[in-house]
Amino acid sequence: MFAMVFLHLIRGFILCKYFTKALRYNYTFIFAFTMMSISGCNRNATGAPDALAPLAQTILWEETGAAVVRPSTNSFSPSLSYLPDNYLKAEVWSPLVGVIFDESPWGISSSHIGLYERNVSFWAPQVRSAGISCTRGFDLNFAAHGDTALRRLKANGQSVSGILTMGGSFPTDMKRWRRHVMKTVQRYRKHVRYWEVWNEPPNFSESDSPEEYGRIVVEAYNAAKSIDPKLQIGLAVRSVELSFLDRAFVQVPKLSGTFDYVTVHPYETLAMVERGWEQAYMSIRGSIRRLLMKRSPAKVDVPVWFTEIGQHTRFHCEPKGKISGVSNEGQAALLVKAYTMGIAQGATRVHWFEAKDGDGNASCIQLDDHDRELHPRCHLVPFGLINGCTAKPRPAFNALNILTQNLGDIPHYLGWITFEHKHFGFLFRGKSDVTMVVWSQPSNTFIADFGQGATVTKITTGERREVEWYEVGPTPVIVSGLSEDFAATALANLSLPFPWGGDFTTAQQVRFEGSGLEQGLHVKQTPVPRIFDGVEAYDASRYINTIFGVDRNFMLYDSEKIRITVVARRNISHVTAGFNLWYESKDGYVQYRGPEEGWYNIPRGQQWHTRSWVVDDAQFVGRWGYNFSFESDSKKYSGYSIRSVTITKI
Repeated sequence: MFAMVFLHLIRGFILCKYFTKALRYNYTFIFAFTMMSISGCNRNATGAPDALAPLAQTILWEETGAAVVRPSTNSFSPSLSYLPDNYLKAEVWSPLVGVIFDESPWGISSSHIGLYERNVSFWAPQVRSAGISCTRGFDLNFAAHGDTALRRLKANGQSVSGILTMGGSFPTDMKRWRRHVMKTVQRYRKHVRYWEVWNEPPNFSESDSPEEYGRIVVEAYNAAKSIDPKLQIGLAVRSVELSFLDRAFVQVPKLSGTFDYVTVHPYETLAMVERGWEQAYMSIRGSIRRLLMKRSPAKVDVPVWFTEIGQHTRFHCEPKGKISGVSNEGQAALLVKAYTMGIAQGATRVHWFEAKDGDGNASCIQLDDHDRELHPRCHLVPFGLINGCTAKPRPAFNALNILTQNLGDIPHYLGWITFEHKHFGFLFRGKSDVTMVVWSQPSNTFIADFGQGATVTKITTGERREVEWYEVGPTPVIVSGLSEDFAATALANLSLPFPWGGDFTTAQQVRFEGSGLEQGLHVKQTPVPRIFDGVEAYDASRYINTIFGVDRNFMLYDSEKIRITVVARRNISHVTAGFNLWYESKDGYVQYRGPEEGWYNIPRGQQWHTRSWVVDDAQFVGRWGYNFSFESDSKKYSGYSIRSVTITKI
């Protein structure tokens, strides 16, 4: 008995120690299971208290029949030796424990045209009614209509952040740039406290030099702080191109101490969620923290903002007529997932692009969900929550309104759970109860048993149903009135690596097989099987490139020496087939540059052939969402099939 009391006291001391360290976050941490630990309230599926045991254990699954499942349950009992390592892992993957944000994360981003007076006056009150309280301004510092837009936004309860730019390339005249920054922030200092340096660098700049970008950030930081030390200066980058920022840190050492937050635009990573790549999206903040741990340790806990993220609905551009985009319901589903998982991983702000369609293209035409042209023709690119031609809200607007109503102005995130090892639910302390946002993997459904009566709300219509179980599909639903057991499970999972078909944190190898088996290695395209003498393979001939994503627990940011091995064969013996290996490196996506560089021409014949590449400069962060690809230049040369692909740490 004395030994158990002693262990509980020591564990409480360690949790208090890390609570002190956790105060560096810009959040209020709720140490719910600290009290659970002291009172012995950790319980397993049977209701009995768990003994002290290592946290690194197999997930326990409770099934209540062939079709009805309860969420995965992880008994939370950290051992004294495991907690410190896992604490660092939790810092990378998610907030340490359930989190209450101290400011609203609900944001919107506007195009330049969207801030014209006639546009912003229309959409600003509408997005405020949907729960949005933060607007990312687009070049307010020099736009002729900036002052008017700012007044309209402030009148509608918006806090506004700005962008510091000058000309069509990174400035090289530092005196002129410094004067420009000082004049801009001085003019708007009472209303705009946050400024990111450039929009999506190196986009919108003739120069793509990380060094030049690093220099203008340092100058902007010093100039702004000379006007008001409380002004906040943000690093920026296109998509999640951390290799660009990595090189900027190396080439401009002063950069490591001259920023206050980091902004990214993970459009491509969000698009991967349609393929079930939630972990890739959930790792964005973690990859940024890995970068900062190495290049700017003192800034490792600065806020991360998603200042643009979005998905357009369907349109086609003439003369090719290729249809692009998702359905209206698909856009609404991705919006809910973008905000939910952004908040879950600790993003301080998530800004959807955009409120109302603004950017136009005379050769592009909006379509409805049946791929019919709208009448009259609409040439605005359909990113908005509101259709810019009809002025009617899209389902995504309704979904945002319903989401903010259920999670509140300042969400309290608890953690995540899984169903059937693969479907995700994200738990929040709602306005009055435990609330979950949940969806299934693509082309799947599952029956979720809530164990008691709960309320399910559809995100596009607001329809509510009182149920004890529900068939969940790829479009998220919001479930409220859940038991505290769900909350306890979600809190416990926060200290575990976010899974993608398993935990590959300590694995030495990940593998994809043509039969569809994905063990830490995933293919972007929908697999098309092809059978050769009873062997099932992945047919690559439908695509020019075959694209892969690696489990982020296996490899994220840190460069390790790896071997990529493929087993492949031609589909037709005498028809040439092959590809180049491209992968994500410290210099961005590059073609393989080692001893076996160049085109891999798969040999003739009906045999399977093995080819390996040793890579020593990979830096997997998912700039465009994926990590490496086999690129055949055209379908003329992609007539091959894959039996397996492996990545091995060496």
